[in-house]
Amino acid sequence: MTCLGKNAGGPRRIPRALVFLWLLLCGGVGVLGQDWRGFHGLEKRGFEPQARAPIEWGPDRNVRWRAAIEGKGHSSPVLEGGRVYVTTAVERSWRRAWKTWFYRLSALAVCGVLFAGLLLVRDWPPPAAPAKLWRRRLRLFLILSLLLLAAGVVIVGPGALHYAHSIPRASKVTLLFAWLCLFLAPLPFGGRSSLWLGSGLASLAVSLLGFPLFAAADRLFPLFSGLNLVPKLLLLSITGLGLGQIGWWLWSRRACPPPDRRAGPAAPPAPGDLPAPAMNRGLLLLTLAALATSGGLLAALSWRLARFSAETAVWRPEAGWWTAILFALTLAVGLWLPARWTFPLSGVLRRSAGWIYAGGLLLLVAGFLLTHGGQDRQRQLERAIMCFDAETGRPLWTTRALATQGEPEAEVNTPATPTPVLLPDRICAYFGSAGMMAADRQGTLLWSNRQLPMRAMFGAAISPLPFGSVLLLLGDTLPGESADGTRAETPYLAAIDSASGRLLWRQARPPLTHVDPTYATPLLTRYAGQDRLLAQSREGITAFDPASGRELWNCRLPHGGAHLVAGLVADDRRVYVLTAAKIVALDWDRLEKGAEAVVWSHLSAGEKAATPVLADGLLFVVGETGQALCLDAATGALQWKTRLPGRFFASVIATAEAVYFTGESGVVHVVARSRELKPLAHNSLREKIYATPAPAADRLFLRTEKALYCLEAAPPP
Repeated sequence: MTCLGKNAGGPRRIPRALVFLWLLLCGGVGVLGQDWRGFHGLEKRGFEPQARAPIEWGPDRNVRWRAAIEGKGHSSPVLEGGRVYVTTAVERSWRRAWKTWFYRLSALAVCGVLFAGLLLVRDWPPPAAPAKLWRRRLRLFLILSLLLLAAGVVIVGPGALHYAHSIPRASKVTLLFAWLCLFLAPLPFGGRSSLWLGSGLASLAVSLLGFPLFAAADRLFPLFSGLNLVPKLLLLSITGLGLGQIGWWLWSRRACPPPDRRAGPAAPPAPGDLPAPAMNRGLLLLTLAALATSGGLLAALSWRLARFSAETAVWRPEAGWWTAILFALTLAVGLWLPARWTFPLSGVLRRSAGWIYAGGLLLLVAGFLLTHGGQDRQRQLERAIMCFDAETGRPLWTTRALATQGEPEAEVNTPATPTPVLLPDRICAYFGSAGMMAADRQGTLLWSNRQLPMRAMFGAAISPLPFGSVLLLLGDTLPGESADGTRAETPYLAAIDSASGRLLWRQARPPLTHVDPTYATPLLTRYAGQDRLLAQSREGITAFDPASGRELWNCRLPHGGAHLVAGLVADDRRVYVLTAAKIVALDWDRLEKGAEAVVWSHLSAGEKAATPVLADGLLFVVGETGQALCLDAATGALQWKTRLPGRFFASVIATAEAVYFTGESGVVHVVARSRELKPLAHNSLREKIYATPAPAADRLFLRTEKALYCLEAAPPP
């Protein structure tokens, strides 16, 4: 800053010390460390050594202001010039309300049909009892139809109900059909209370064990292992139950053939004359019921319905209050079942037992249909850039564009996850398949571009990077046709003119070798005076010329995990890579020459979603399941290692004094930036966090699922 005013004699220079003092008194606008312009701070790479952000805070402590954010988004805040920017996706359709209610009524109608079928199956006599042949056949048909429906949902559910990559949704499907298998398993045995007691206790165990074990879900098995095993157990149980029902029906026809109509009505046999069920058939059905219970239990381990945090002393149902109420009602039914089938009942209460049992199952079905599934497609979304005053949190403007129909969302992603980019006179934001948009500093929409396809299982997460006046975007999209059907879409690297939004060039990249693309933002850096764009794929590291998109070199280093999310970091001598099995340091000079480049590697198993931070020769890393460690960047020697509770998706950042590990649950763990493990604080705002915090001077800007916070350090006593 050279001139703050003019007089008759021309520009007048004001001493820098006075300028600094004036800015400090006015709140620090323009103070060093007061900008954070893009993903992981762009050239800062997550490390702001001049910031002295707060170490401790809480909902009512060290919070300068809180501003609500409309819509949904996980993009990290960016700031410059006394303003803070975030992106979000806002529903705009007035038709969504009646569409949603139409969907709910249709779902309830389907539930009613299933409910009636279950009642018919439950109240009819067992196949071993004398009955008309057509009633036996109809009963068998209903049972097999229910099992076929269950098998169909398990098979087509990943696409139709969108639970292929969501543990909560897959868990609910598993619980539904584990309950159905337990309901059907004892039917051939009639009114034998011991078998119904076992079935009720098993279903109760499936529900109850979900509560104490949910916190250890991510440590017991990886996401994809669990989701792959659940359908297999369910299909085995459903198929076995179907074969068992057919075999039982055929056996009962021989044991109790239908009466001869010419001989007149037959007298009902005495209870002792009915054939006793074969022991091997009983064991078969109970074994299949146990398999169904195992599938439900496996899913219950991962069903994060409720979470209790001793650090925040807050209990809340993460799946929503509606689902929690349905779950509580189901538990009540399960508690009542053992008593009902252990003690003989008669009259209306006995007949109503079947209604209550089936009602508990249908409550779960209704809860799943009402809270998930097709409702995602009823939404109309507008993408938006929001601007706030950094001093007061006052909303300054909101710019909306890129309206599209809603799409199914992954558990940990939103339609507005990529971090926006701040350029000298504008802000640019990318929203995946919806496109890219730019607005000036007053909120005027400058341009939008919809020619940037992105198809991924979990949605878009890669952020654009500024290179001069150009925006670089890595598009690891799944194969498919373009929106207009004129060409096939493949992975690409694109350059967009930040002034006009025009696509300057687009370089095709090799087709994906995995069904799940890359979610890691590339690293734009320099080595030996040359610009480099480093991108990690499942096969290795590729360097591009950011000016043309031309590939310069490739280093094979398989990732080996289910999801590639964490980004690269680098210094003047090495590039640091996170894989699912280890942390690797690669020598820059050897990479440029195409030689073997591994300097050191450190075993660290598990998925890693958080981009690490490099500060003063130390590499700070946290895995998705909370394994945090500090390594010497030069040698790879382990300095310290600890386990943090919860899951971690936000990138790691470092300031002048501390390193911040931000957990999904909203707890931020702060440790000293040193070679020794020195925990400083663990803080929570009692809201989920997926966005990376932005440090600036003595403040920390933190975005939760619902709001944007400005945290400031407490003044010294």
